[in-house]
Amino acid sequence: MGRIITWGMGMPRGMDDTVMNGMMPDKGQEGGDGGHPGDMDLKAVLDRVSAGIMALDGTGRVTLVNEAMGRILGLVRDAVVGREIDETPLPARVRVMAKEALGGREVEEELELSNPPGTMVHLKAAPLGVEMGGGNPAVVILEDITARRRVEMIRRDFVANISHELRTPVANVTALVDALSHGAIGEPELVERFLKDLERETRRLSQLVEDLLILSRLESEEIAPQMEEVRIKQVVEEVLSDKEKLARRYEVNLRRGPTEGILLRADRRFLTVALSNLVDNAVKYNRQGGLVTVEACRRGGEVRISVTDTGIGIPRDQLSRVFERFYRVDKARSRESGGTGLGLSIVKHVMELHGGRVEVESEPGAGSTFTLVFRASSL
Repeated sequence: MGRIITWGMGMPRGMDDTVMNGMMPDKGQEGGDGGHPGDMDLKAVLDRVSAGIMALDGTGRVTLVNEAMGRILGLVRDAVVGREIDETPLPARVRVMAKEALGGREVEEELELSNPPGTMVHLKAAPLGVEMGGGNPAVVILEDITARRRVEMIRRDFVANISHELRTPVANVTALVDALSHGAIGEPELVERFLKDLERETRRLSQLVEDLLILSRLESEEIAPQMEEVRIKQVVEEVLSDKEKLARRYEVNLRRGPTEGILLRADRRFLTVALSNLVDNAVKYNRQGGLVTVEACRRGGEVRISVTDTGIGIPRDQLSRVFERFYRVDKARSRESGGTGLGLSIVKHVMELHGGRVEVESEPGAGSTFTLVFRASSL
């Protein structure tokens, strides 16, 4: 029966026995020179393991390094295997922990590697509990946790950001209700003003919740786009019609450019959401009397749907960050207009769902163009 290996924050359970058995000589053979087929089988198995594994004999000589260990540390195995631990190019902390394990002590910790830079690893070194070569052999297990820590950081940032986004409208609603309940309700002019403020804040909360739900669905691995043949002209006309009231409020003009005869296989709902978010931003970040143009074309086997505005534009050094969740170029203007900071993140996820991409070109003070690009396979 095969061995089940469970990966966690520490050493994979069962791996210490596996490595120890592979290092020890078979009964009836003199020594453990690693020349028998069992050694080759062990190496083949360990090279399929995602965690880095290094074994040392009782003298402190490295006897085994799997592929993952070399990959994580950016080392060639031949530079490590067969050498004393202090003679290897392994990171200093790895060498120190390996020697502690050779001395009979089990140690583990997380550390950030300088090469490759930014790599976070969970390192565990432990003695194998048998005598070999005049000492106690040891095993070092290295797990690359960079992606895990990045996800945890994103989650922490997300919780902090959403808490911050909710705090202001909730505090405003609470203050307005408190004012109404303590006498303001008897003053018609104040009541009318406070009710308008309440409507604005509740609309902002509602939009935030709606955007969070959409983003959650898009990030779910279970969701699959409902592909259908979509006439771009119809979607553009629907979105522009829906944004007419908003455009009048901001005194911005909407224009539909060439879109006739262009078909696309896409999820109509999510395409509409993405385009709506782009037009929404183009209106809110425009200037009074400005223009928003939506057009589509075929180019090089792609369908490109562009939204161009004549607004405030985006500084060059911020272009790479505009698709991050809750990132705002103009924070004050975004909150004043009821923006949630999630719109462009939703657009990016919609395009990833379709196997496409979103491009942005912008000139501060002159305006921006966001383009949804669908691959030929989507046509």
